[in-house]
Amino acid sequence: MVPERDAPTNGWRMLGTVVSFGVVPLILLLGVVDSRRMPNGQFGPWTLFLIVGGVAVAAGVPLALKAGAWARTSRPGRWLVAAFAALIAWGIVSGLSHVQVAYERLGSRGSVVVPHVYVVVPMLSALIACLLGWAVAHAIERRLLPALLACVGWAVLAVVAVAMVRMAISGSWGQRLNTPMAGAASVHVALLLGAAGFLGLAAAGRARVLNATAACATLLGLFLTASRAGVASAGVLLLVLLFRWRPRRHAVAFRLALGGIVVAAVAGLALLHPEFSRLLSLTDEYRARNTETGLVAVSQDLVTLLFGKGEATMWPWMAYESGLVRLEPDWDLWTPFGPVLPNPHSTYLWAFVELGIVGLVLLLAALWPVLRGGLRRGLPPLVTPVAMALLLSLVSFATDTHLVKNFPVALVWWFGAFVMLRVITEDDGTGTEVPVEERNRS
Repeated sequence: MVPERDAPTNGWRMLGTVVSFGVVPLILLLGVVDSRRMPNGQFGPWTLFLIVGGVAVAAGVPLALKAGAWARTSRPGRWLVAAFAALIAWGIVSGLSHVQVAYERLGSRGSVVVPHVYVVVPMLSALIACLLGWAVAHAIERRLLPALLACVGWAVLAVVAVAMVRMAISGSWGQRLNTPMAGAASVHVALLLGAAGFLGLAAAGRARVLNATAACATLLGLFLTASRAGVASAGVLLLVLLFRWRPRRHAVAFRLALGGIVVAAVAGLALLHPEFSRLLSLTDEYRARNTETGLVAVSQDLVTLLFGKGEATMWPWMAYESGLVRLEPDWDLWTPFGPVLPNPHSTYLWAFVELGIVGLVLLLAALWPVLRGGLRRGLPPLVTPVAMALLLSLVSFATDTHLVKNFPVALVWWFGAFVMLRVITEDDGTGTEVPVEERNRS
């Protein structure tokens, strides 16, 4: 609820509902169309995500504000928006104040100066994903949040289904599951949150069989990505939920049986899916070398350590994806400090190397409300699995570049984060929404 004097009219509430549920067709669009491309189908800076997401923010955020979204936003939620906006602002300032140079080890040009548009657009796209996630999670009334969570989960599951159908039609079964939303190494974050949403609905007593089945189907898609971080996160999520769920009778036998089924399912997929053999390898020499090069670059002097090398100076990934700079056959790129991969492959490494200690502190400040909320005791059943998935995603941020890349996945992550913070703030433990004025006094 919001204070009576600030309460939106029924018309604005209806428009807020439209804004929130409008994310469902948006996720479906981003899940079937490669949003990294421009409208002409070519790779470049003016991506479909920037255009479609920018229009959605321009239209949706004002409507969400009129529907009472800011009044519904908790203090941790406001901190989250402000801290991430500060991080993006620092990234833009850092990028515009440096010259980005990409190198072609085998190319004829040697080095290429990257235009600043390839630096600014990713930062703006990251902010768009954050603002969309905030608007979608807060434009709607509290009582409709479970329905919205279910719709987002079904949209994510539909993306998995479309990807699997495409694999079957193309005869590429046996390869890692890739989607237009993101590649196999990154999409697992969205799939984990989608499955966690279904599990939360089941835990809250809503269509338990249907939601549990949908969660299993989504996790199947996650396993087919053969992402080490994704499969590990899904395994931890299932194990924790397995031991937290206490059936009244035959508890030990039930857990052992369910655990055996999970292990058998994963083992069966490992036999049927050739890419699962990579899960047995816990080391990656390319990522290790990439990390070492980044740390060498940022530790040159105190100024660089504090403020970083500059946004996109080490990893101008959009320039590589757009074809502005030629990628090497082994994806091992050269810099004056040593070889690197086309992107940081770690959100924390990106912030530290390119934006320095200042950037890393801003990133950690933005993630702090999510960490604190996820570790809170007595979470409402609706968001307990989502909170767990968000905590696990913070770990996986160390193994791939999220939030400032793979923007459709970032949109799903932001939605999950804001829903969790809103529910744990507004819910008094019985599913009743706490008025904003009471929250402000607490």
